[in-house]
Amino acid sequence: MLNVNDLTVTFGGVVAVDHLSFDVAAGQIFALIGPNGAGKTTVFNAISRFYPASGTIFFQGSNLMKVPPHRIAQQGIARTFQNIELFHSLTVMDNLLLAARGHHPAPWYQELVRSPGVGRAERQARARVDETLAFLGLEKIARSSIGQLPFGTLKTVELARCLVMDPTMIMLDEPVAGMNAEESLALADIIVRIRDSLHLTILLVEHDMSVVMRISDHIVVMNFGKKLAEGDPEYVRNHPEVIEAYLGREDTEPRAEA
Repeated sequence: MLNVNDLTVTFGGVVAVDHLSFDVAAGQIFALIGPNGAGKTTVFNAISRFYPASGTIFFQGSNLMKVPPHRIAQQGIARTFQNIELFHSLTVMDNLLLAARGHHPAPWYQELVRSPGVGRAERQARARVDETLAFLGLEKIARSSIGQLPFGTLKTVELARCLVMDPTMIMLDEPVAGMNAEESLALADIIVRIRDSLHLTILLVEHDMSVVMRISDHIVVMNFGKKLAEGDPEYVRNHPEVIEAYLGREDTEPRAEA
């Protein structure tokens, strides 16, 4: 579904992503992991076309390098961000309706005269929002203001906003960051249910290794912008260079006493 080949992103003289290549198959939960500063979110921003990059990125056969950022969602890609990006003065319902209507807008001239097509688009958007709220168990807070909700719930609302855009792949940037262990496991289970029930592909950046190892089908480990290792969770968790990158090299040499 997603083919990233020889991706390189530089900021001035700093190479943030260095000739990175990987393939994401349809239906996978695919994780990008690595220490802080490894370049994981930069990869997300390159796929989203927020950052200029060299190399190639193909999604379902389309060359994303030729797609402007504001058209990426229309290709079937939705994403979340490290920081919650919701309209805090609006309700959960209104946030989701904005995403649903913005993704499938009626032509401006139909909006101007309120043609039947506008009403039809609004009904379709409302139906998608209602289905998503029910799927994620958010019906009871649909009329609640975003500013009144706890952090863990907001993470789920962000996930709901992705789903109402009717994507084929969602990119989740640290979805359980800032959540306690119970909340993290609950959201991890939701991510798996989204893949299994809605048949979506999921590209994930996450620091919580218990979540990554529990739900991922395939993992790419990055360090200093480069690919360090790639494989299934069992292979990655036992890879010596991955262990060293996360934990540091164990000093096994005896120390001379003073």
